[in-house]
Amino acid sequence: MNSMPVLLEILLLLRLEMQLGKSISAGLAQILSKKADPLSKSMRVWSQRLLAGQKSEIILPSLPELTKSPIRKGFIQVLEKGLKGSPIDQYLLDLEKEFYLLSEDRAERAAQILPLKLLAPLTLLILPGIMLILVAPVLNSLLLDF
Repeated sequence: MNSMPVLLEILLLLRLEMQLGKSISAGLAQILSKKADPLSKSMRVWSQRLLAGQKSEIILPSLPELTKSPIRKGFIQVLEKGLKGSPIDQYLLDLEKEFYLLSEDRAERAAQILPLKLLAPLTLLILPGIMLILVAPVLNSLLLDF
């Protein structure tokens, strides 16, 4: 799931390249040549081998990075259709919306867990400090009275 931002970035850049008039293969090659993460490297190898004439069913088992999640598999299937000549702009738009929804869900889940993660520092560091500030004057006055 960590790779979703990389997929979203590739998707957005590919849509931009297509809107600028580039072919899917040229746009994808340009985008992937600038990236060094494992997913982009695997996609680069996949697209080169696919354009060389190999079948995707043979290529994908040797590149497990591309099949780690259903999102990646769906993205690769859409790209494969595009590289074979089918129009994929609407598919890419739908995938973009889905990626945004998944990103929002992920952010909401992280925001729900945040109070629990902040509870430990609050109870171990902040609350003892506040108690010390509140109790110190009372202890000081008691010690001075004796």
